[in-house]
Amino acid sequence: MLFRSVRESMRHFVKGSMLEYAKVGEVRRVLEVAAAGIAAERATPEDIERIDETLAEMGESVDDLRTSIEVDLAFHRAIAAATHNELFNVLHDSIGEMLVEVRRRNLSIGPDERRRVIDMHRAIRDRVAEHDPAAAQQAMRDHLDHVQATYGRQTPEMA
Repeated sequence: MLFRSVRESMRHFVKGSMLEYAKVGEVRRVLEVAAAGIAAERATPEDIERIDETLAEMGESVDDLRTSIEVDLAFHRAIAAATHNELFNVLHDSIGEMLVEVRRRNLSIGPDERRRVIDMHRAIRDRVAEHDPAAAQQAMRDHLDHVQATYGRQTPEMA
């Protein structure tokens, strides 16, 4: 109950304040890079299996923008869940709605961009599965750098 209240409060704040992407992107970078490192330390075989399921779904949905967006979000949630610290999912979900538009713009470039994102997600997954925190963090950083650059090329004032 408490986590739901925190998540909803944060979600309303982010949605209601019309934060610029750059600010949300900064928070995302802190959260997701840290989560990747912690997931690499703590991930169980079941966590890796869930991450693998999202990658398989991404591959199957490469021609479907709507499903690609949903599965992209599920991948990042699976990484957060692999930390075994529920606050990562609460915080991730609180900014998730803002990031749906980023995903929509970036993934709408086409199937080639979606395949590129799958490859980046696979690199993150592999570093987590290898239990290499520093490499998992770097793979997530590389991915988020790509997300920011791609978004910036489409929306220069938002980068």
